[in-house]
Parts: sequence; C-alpha cells; structure tokens
Amino acid sequence: MSDIAEERKKKLLLLAKQNNNYIIYVLLAVVIWFGYSIRTKNLGNLIDQTTGQYIPMALDPFIILRYAEQVLEHGSLMAVDTLRYFPIGYANPSVEFGFLSSFIVYLYKFLHFFDPSMTLQYVHVLYPAIAFIFIGIFFFLFVKELFDGKIALLATAFLAVLPPFLYRSMAGFADKEALATVFMFAAFYFFVKAWKTEDLKQGIMFALLAGVATALAGKVWGGFTLILMTIGLFALVELVLNKFTTNRFYYYSTWLVSLVFILHFFTRFTFTGLIFSITAAPMFLAFGSFVIKFLITKYDPANLKEKVSEKIPLGLFSAFLTSLIGLVLVSILGGITYVTSRVSNLVSELAAPLGQTRWALTVAESHQPYVAGWISQFSMVYFLIFFIAAFVLFYFAVEGVKKYKWWLTSVYVVLISSFVFSRYSPGAKSLNGSSDLAIFMFLGSMFLFVVLSLIFVWYTYLKDKDVFSQLRKIPATFIFVLAMYLMFLFAARTAVRLLYIFAPMTAILAAYLIFICYKYIGKIDLKYLKIACYVILFLIVLSPFGNITSSAPLVKHIPTINDDGLLVQFAKSSSNSAQSLGPSYHAQWQNAMKWVRENTPEDSVFSHWWDYGYWVQYGGRRATLSDGGNARGAINHFTGRYLLTNPDRESALEFLYANKATHVLMIGDEIGKYSAYSSIGSDENYDRYSWINTFTLDQSKIQEKREDMVLFYSGNFVLDGDVTISGKLFPRRGAGIIGFMLPFNKADLTAGNFSSLKQPIAVLAANNQATQVTLSCASIGGKKYEFEGAQLDGCLVVIPYIENNQQGNALGNALYLSGKVKDGQFARLYLFGEQDENFKLVYSDAGSGVPLASYRGRLMGPLKIWSVNYPNDIKDVPMYRETSLPDTRVNEIKREFQ
Repeated sequence: MSDIAEERKKKLLLLAKQNNNYIIYVLLAVVIWFGYSIRTKNLGNLIDQTTGQYIPMALDPFIILRYAEQVLEHGSLMAVDTLRYFPIGYANPSVEFGFLSSFIVYLYKFLHFFDPSMTLQYVHVLYPAIAFIFIGIFFFLFVKELFDGKIALLATAFLAVLPPFLYRSMAGFADKEALATVFMFAAFYFFVKAWKTEDLKQGIMFALLAGVATALAGKVWGGFTLILMTIGLFALVELVLNKFTTNRFYYYSTWLVSLVFILHFFTRFTFTGLIFSITAAPMFLAFGSFVIKFLITKYDPANLKEKVSEKIPLGLFSAFLTSLIGLVLVSILGGITYVTSRVSNLVSELAAPLGQTRWALTVAESHQPYVAGWISQFSMVYFLIFFIAAFVLFYFAVEGVKKYKWWLTSVYVVLISSFVFSRYSPGAKSLNGSSDLAIFMFLGSMFLFVVLSLIFVWYTYLKDKDVFSQLRKIPATFIFVLAMYLMFLFAARTAVRLLYIFAPMTAILAAYLIFICYKYIGKIDLKYLKIACYVILFLIVLSPFGNITSSAPLVKHIPTINDDGLLVQFAKSSSNSAQSLGPSYHAQWQNAMKWVRENTPEDSVFSHWWDYGYWVQYGGRRATLSDGGNARGAINHFTGRYLLTNPDRESALEFLYANKATHVLMIGDEIGKYSAYSSIGSDENYDRYSWINTFTLDQSKIQEKREDMVLFYSGNFVLDGDVTISGKLFPRRGAGIIGFMLPFNKADLTAGNFSSLKQPIAVLAANNQATQVTLSCASIGGKKYEFEGAQLDGCLVVIPYIENNQQGNALGNALYLSGKVKDGQFARLYLFGEQDENFKLVYSDAGSGVPLASYRGRLMGPLKIWSVNYPNDIKDVPMYRETSLPDTRVNEIKREFQ
C-alpha cells in the first residue's frame, strides 16, 4: 500500500513539474487582474459633478486630457497653445505631448469600437490601470529572463500591491509615467533577451525591439534616461571585464543606433543633445570603447595590442582612451570650461538636498527623500528585505571569486550603506543629507565605489590572472541587475518622485532574497527546524492572520506573529487607499470653473499662482499666464513679486496689463504656499520672503477683568526681519513671537460685537525673555482694525476653528501677517477683502460652505475671482512679458536667508 502511495506521489510531483509554467502563468494572470482591480477602485470618485464627465486624479493629467480632446476633434495638436503662457503661448506642444495624447485617442477608438458607451474622458482616466497590465507582463518576462518564473511571479505580485508604485499607476493618474514604464520594462526585457541569444539574427531583432521601446519611452517621459544609464553601465562593466563579444557589440549597436535615430528625428532629444548629456554618457562611452578595442584588436597599430595587454585589460584601456577623446571633443565643441562647469554643477546639484533654485526648493517631489520616508512607505520589514537582498545578490555574483568574495562584499556593503544612510532623516544630527559628514558620505561613496572597482580589476589583471578570470565568469544577468540597482537607487536617493520607479527594483530584490531563503531552508537536515523556517517565511510573506501595521513610528514596523504577511499587508493597504482616492480638482474647483465657463468671456485671461493653470485651462476653458509646465521662465517670479506679495497697487496693475490679464484668482492654499511664492518673488536678498503661521486660542490663558476680557493666542512665528523695540534688537531668525493678546470689552465680546477691540499685544521672545509690544493691526469678523503708534508692524487675522458641523469656535484660530505680508495684494484682496475700482470681486464661495477657517487643524478658504479694470493712463511695461529673469540672482538660493 505504501508503495502505491509513493508511486502516486511521484506522479503528482512529475505532473506538477511538467505543468509548472502553466501554473505560473495562471497565477500571473490572477496577480495582474488583482493589481488592475485595485487600480480601478476609485473610478466612481473621478467624476466632475458639474459636467458628469470623468476627470483625472492629479494636476498634470489635465493638460494631457485637453490635448487628447484636441487630437480627437481636430486630428492633431495646435501649432501654438494660446491658453498657456498668455500672451506668448506654448509653441508646438506635440513635441512633448503629441505621442501620449495620440496614444490615448487611439486607445479610446479601439475600446469604443467594442463598447460605444466609452468616452474619451473615461478611457483617459482608465489608461494607467490598463498600462499596469502591460507593465506586469513585461516586468514578469524581464525578471523571468534574469532569474526564473517563480521569482518573477513573486516580484510581480509585490509590484502589484506596493504602495509607492500604486499612486502613479492608479486610474486617474493619467500622466506620462504609466506608459513610459511599459516601454521601460519592454526595453529591459528585449535587451536582456538579445544579450543571452547566440543566434545573431534573433539577437539583432530583440535588440532592435529594445531600441524602439527605449525611444518610445523617451517620446513619453524624460525619465527614460534611466534606461540609457542602466544599459550603458552594464555594457561598460561587460567591456572592462573583456566579456563584450562581437555578437554582443552588434546587439548593443543595434539598440543604440535605433534609439538615437528615433529620438533625433521624432522627439525633442537630438543627437547633439544626447552627446552633451551626462545621463547618456555611459551609453556612448561603452559604444566608443568597444570601437577602439575592435580597431586595436583587428589592426594592432604599432603592436599596441600586445603592449597594452601586458599592463591593463584591453577593455579598460579602451574605456580610458575613449573617455579622454570624448573629453577633448566635448571641450572643443562646448568650450574649454564646459566640462569643468558641468562637473561642478553636477556635484553642486547632488550636494544640494533641496535643489539648486528657489523654484526647485518649493517643489516637494524634486526634493531628495529621506530613508526614514522610504521605511514609512515600504515598512521596516520590507525595507530590510530588499536592502539586504542587494548585498546577498552581490555576494552570489562574486561568489566565484573565492579569494576576495568576502572582502568585495564587505566593501560593497559599507559603500552602499554610506550612500543610502547619508540622508536618513531631517532630525538626524549628522545623517540629515546636508551636514558635511552626510555630503562626504554621499559623494565620497560614489567616488570610492568607482575608483576601487577599477583599481581592483586592474590589480587582479596584473597580479592575479586567476581572480580576473573568475571575475569574467560573473553571469551577465547578475551584472545587469546590479547595474540596474545602482542606477535606480541613485535616482530614488536624489528625488522623491522617483521612488515610484525604484519600487519595481525593490520587488525584484525582495523576491530574489525570499527564494534564496526558501532554497537554503530546503537544505536544512533537521526536520522540525526546516518546518519552522518555512512557517516563518510564510508568515513574513503571505500570512493573512494579522492586522496592517502602522507606518508611523519605526518601532511599529518590527514584525510580530500577529502581523499580516507583506503581500497581504500591502494588498490591504493599497486597496484601502485606492478606493478613497479622489481628484485634487475637487468640488470647490469644479463649481468655480463652471462659473468661469458660464460667466466670463471666452477670451478671458487668468492670473494666479502657477499650480492651478491646467485646471483653469481645462475646467474653465480660459487662458492663463502660468501653469505646471513652468515653460515661461520668469512668470513665476513676476507673479510672486508684482502680484501676490506686491504692496504697490499701481505696479500690480501694470504687470497684469502687460500680460492682458482680465481676471485674478486666489484660494486659501496660498496661505500655506506663502513662503514658496514670497521666496520666488523676492529680490536677490529675499526682500519679500516671509510666511504665515497659525496661532490658537488658548483657553487657559484668557484673562477676565472687571470690564475687559483678553484673549490669548499661542503659537510661534520666527521673525522674518530684524525688529528694534526701545533700542533692543530682536534679530531675524534669532527671535520670535510666541503669542498675541486681544483685549475686548467683555459685554461686547459676549454679544458678538468686536468693535470694542483695543490695541493688540504681541509677545516677543528672545534669549528666554519675553517682551510685550503693541501691534499695528488686527482683523476680526471680516473687519480690519488699525492702530497708530504701534511698536510692531504686523496684523493678526482671527478666523474660526471648525471641528465639525456642531462644534467649533468663531475665534478659535488666528493668522499672523508680518509687515512684509500684510500690505501685499494677497493679504489686501484675499484676506482683508479690500475692493476698489480696479479689482472687483465677481466670484467667491465663502458664503456657500467654504469660509476662511481652520478645519480640524487644516487651513481652508474660499476660492475668489476678481475682474480687473485698468485705469486709462496705465503704462505698458514690456519687462513683464519677458521669458527670462531680469536678474538671475533672484533665483539663487542663499542659505543665510532661509
């Protein structure tokens, strides 16, 4: 009986083995379907309540939707988009947006053929989720080509549910990244497939497909340079190790020539631009190096091959020589100082965690991320898995180099850890990304990694041929994964927005380590220990018996037996997040833009801060001076300086008149953005730079006197300029305001009459000493009160605090406006509600449920629109229409003013 059971067991195992690929592909279909279903959970939220049409979730996709509608209606994009950067316009939008907008139109036509009820707007918001299906397919094929089907399946499962990969591939985030990611992994798959192919014709065909996919990624998204850097670095390593065969050179050349040809003739990336691009340098360096190596090998001028081969690997020598020739040519073409300036700029950009310009400083997604932020998004367990996996992968790559494998791995661990943890968290004293030690760790680790790698290769070639021979046996797939990891790690370390594209790399590493553990657990001889290890591995990856752990304090990421497995945890978290995601173009904007469409002339022109341009252009169908593309270089400075922060009404009108603006739009978001646009709108010495802080009514410090009641507002405002009171200096950044006192007649205050307000008092603090000084202004109940002879120029704007519909306090919060802020047009028009003959308030939703208030600690305010009426004698100032800054110093970051 036992023999029969054993025989059946063997047959079942054989059957499972024979159908292994079939099972994997069935499971892959389930994984991709699940990933797609998560990404479409929010479709019901993406509907404009004023039109009934689907709308994107994020800001930038609105411009793509508008262009897709243009292509559908007219067959192509306009030569000049007159709704953007009025009165100049945006020339030839097809260069950047033509391919993606046309793709969405053709996708719509295809789906509409099968389902006539589908609209272009619906297909547009659905496209990222559809793109995910193809991302999943090519990602799986790529990882399968690197390792095997099981690792590829698990990696794809991680990718489907990873929170950092979710948002930009969700329905509604119909931007460039989703389609570009499809082409990216198609390019990687076809390239690796070509590299592993021995048949020349097949290899060239796959390489050509890789080149086309790379170029198509470039037509969609500027981040395609990650493909160039990854493949370029991989090819250089293969070349230096003398692994670059003639067939592989044909594959590499086919890939490079095809993508450069398409990019040059069909995109904005010209051949000349690529030649001078640092991100394309590894790609061209590898190509040129092989050409020189080929010439030396074939023609051997002056017995150079033999002479060189005695002292240095021919591939390494070719790379050195190519680099030297390239530097000389670039110096001749670009000028003698071009190379040094580019290197200097690159180092400066890498060492500047918040960007090189004031504009970049204000764009959160351009900032360098903190590792603590990675952990909060991935979870500590998953972070440790993929971080350790990179070291394990490196160890197995160099395992054949028996003499040095531990030494090589140790150096790799130290340098990569130094690179990553140089920017751990903003609260870390040394590892905050900006300290001298952090910058040294960041830049030094990169430099040492390159230098030590080259020295080791050179040393082993000269002194230990056996070791060099072992290096040459490192599988190409391992080299490719490590090159990809280094490039993607570098990208994720330098910009928050690129964590999206780093997520697939983490999925590959995590899946690899998990299967390595599975493999080695199978080698354990002790039965119960083996079972225990399998159970632990299952609990880490798939356990459905726990709860989602919080992503806040790091200690909560320590795994316990009650935690969900990573896949289950991510699936629950992503599913819950997905179904609640709605459009940032929310009901307040939808209603306002309906009013704009119906109540303003079609030739109206809106001036506002740049964030809202795409919404006004699409939702309101009106022209704007600026938008999220930021292609009109000086307009943000002009808007910040001559409109929002400008105390002079005349020059504000001249700025608007020069650009033919008919309307001005402001919203409560500008309160939180004040530091951003006041910085951008300042001169070289930050003359307008300030911020608006919130103070809270402190019930415990309210003073009740016989006839008066004094309200006390607690908070903190660091002084934005030097203040001198009675001969005592309160220095900028060295002193601050910690509270305000508002005295009222008790009876009037109780009756809701604020007119009895007496002169406010500000509490200044410096060197642990508090000083009470009189304040020049307060605004309460919509009325502004000004006081003569005040010691401090500033204004306190009292606003309601709202907890919910039943609870709140009409005097619960206050905004402090310093002397730099209170006289600007934003304060005068929006906060104080001033009107005159030049600015007529024509729209405000303050009376329809959106008053300026603090809603559970979040500042919100009405959306207001003014029509602009110009005086007859207004001057036309051409400077305000310039596309370049009048003084480039106004864009420079000066840390002493920050």
